[in-house]
Amino acid sequence: MAEHSFGWIQEAGNYSGLKEVLRAMVPGTTRNFRLITKDIPAYVPERFGREALVAAITGENCRHIPYRLLKGRGMTCQLTVEENMSMFGYDADTAEGIVRKGGRGNAACSGIAQLCLTAQKMVPSGIKPYQGDWQAESFVRWGISIGLMDYEAKEDTCAVSDLGLAWIQTEDGSEEEKEILGQAYLSYPPLVRVMSLLEQYGHMTKFEIGSRLGFKGEAGFTSIPQNIFVRDYCMEQSPQEKMKILQNAEGSSDKYARMIGKWLCAIGWAVQEPKTVTEYFAGRSFKMNIQQAYTLTLRGRKHLKRAYGTSSTKRIPKRVMWDMLATKAQDRTYLRNRRTHLLMCLKKPGTLDSLTEAMDAMGFHEAPAVIADDLENFKNIGLNIVYTGGKYKLHDDICGLSLPVQHTGASKSDVTALKDHLRKQLTYVDHKYLALIDLSRDSKANRDFEIETMALLINEAGFEGMHLGGASKPDGIYYDGSCGMIVDTKAYAKGYALPVGQADEMIRYIEENKTRGQINANHWWEAFDNNVTCFHYMFVSAEFTGGFEKRLDYIAKRTGICGGALTAKQLLLMAEAVKSGRLDRKESFELFEHNQQVIIPNN
Repeated sequence: MAEHSFGWIQEAGNYSGLKEVLRAMVPGTTRNFRLITKDIPAYVPERFGREALVAAITGENCRHIPYRLLKGRGMTCQLTVEENMSMFGYDADTAEGIVRKGGRGNAACSGIAQLCLTAQKMVPSGIKPYQGDWQAESFVRWGISIGLMDYEAKEDTCAVSDLGLAWIQTEDGSEEEKEILGQAYLSYPPLVRVMSLLEQYGHMTKFEIGSRLGFKGEAGFTSIPQNIFVRDYCMEQSPQEKMKILQNAEGSSDKYARMIGKWLCAIGWAVQEPKTVTEYFAGRSFKMNIQQAYTLTLRGRKHLKRAYGTSSTKRIPKRVMWDMLATKAQDRTYLRNRRTHLLMCLKKPGTLDSLTEAMDAMGFHEAPAVIADDLENFKNIGLNIVYTGGKYKLHDDICGLSLPVQHTGASKSDVTALKDHLRKQLTYVDHKYLALIDLSRDSKANRDFEIETMALLINEAGFEGMHLGGASKPDGIYYDGSCGMIVDTKAYAKGYALPVGQADEMIRYIEENKTRGQINANHWWEAFDNNVTCFHYMFVSAEFTGGFEKRLDYIAKRTGICGGALTAKQLLLMAEAVKSGRLDRKESFELFEHNQQVIIPNN
């Protein structure tokens, strides 16, 4: 059975494009006829499934279109020099260069939805007439997630739903078009969550929404802390680096928030207007306008009532698919299964203890803290979980949720087991920071790991500090009183051995901080307060391997400065100890005077 993250969409905001994808799947429409007679023969090479694509959208076949034929096969389908010349009008030399480079830029069209979405890229013959498979899949997932397409999990096929058929028959830009699309949106829990947040808090940025959206503390649902973003941007001097921050500083949940905000604006339920925000660090204020910020309109407020149901409006069922209950987690199958069973339990009111017992009887042996986090996260994805009289109940009708038979025996990973163990120990620290356990193991998430590490130390443990990152700078610094720390994060799945080259990099940072001359033009050490006179350093990773302690001794002997290493687990426990008051902030620096791995004592 194929896996898809239905319910979470990042890059599909043009609903006219979605409408064209649906029209392609319906015989008799202009788009369907054009694809069959012109576009597929012109742009899909025979060896990449031309005949299969035509057959899939012809006659009765449209009731069961294979998902893979809608999406396309991506970079595995590469064009030849001759095809580049004949399809797009490239000369021979340019075409040879494109083929030599390969990758997405030379990928052939191999999916139906690709041909419904024109690319932004220009070719000699005009605009490239198809999008990549990744963008095309976003539109397919969008249609399925809001119920405009029906999806058959067992066969991995799609068809246009009755609501989708009604929608594509509306006039483009009409109120009827927006009304039907709005009806589909109200069945989509994350959109209802965003609308509810806007109703409750008013004008919100994508970061403020993203921090309250999705399964907190889990890979696939990260949010950049707004205060870190604002100060990073305001402190940066280079216009180029400022632009990079604006373009790249965005977590997964922030992207979902931005995408949903765009959908709401398109149908008049919200408006996008910049929000001026001010953040404070160490007695200084940092102020900027964040462009991606949204406010609910009166029309949006009116329609939100339909999502919950009132005396005069029938409650719209929420579309919850098994795939949306976890995305990037290593054991997402287990998590999806657990959350599916818990939602089934919530059809009847239950206390936390009774729900824990019910889940235990189903084979999910979890602590109450784990169940409590799932209940809170259901609210964060847009489900109406009501707590009254000491009992929880789901006040939503759910459609689209079923448990795939093939995945009933899924087990919990060591990573999730560790996070669930930590849930019981983190009483004061926000559980969203459990994502550090995932991020510390993902080498592709280095930037997210360093940002979340500094956010934990600043926002939870209460240190003064700053995320730095980038070339020729440590990942961050923090301090309290006269004590300061240089921070270097390393995301490695199988453990970090602290190679000599990276030990030398830390030595360079320490020496730059000592001399504070013109050795490094970016003057990163100025982030420390002038009162800081005693310094240490720390490395943070998932695990430490090899002879890393020898390299810690090597750094100390070369610089005269002591430091240590912290796993992501121990970092969380240190923040908990500090925030709870069990460990004084100033005394926490003493843990790094032994040039070894730091272990935080149990409660």
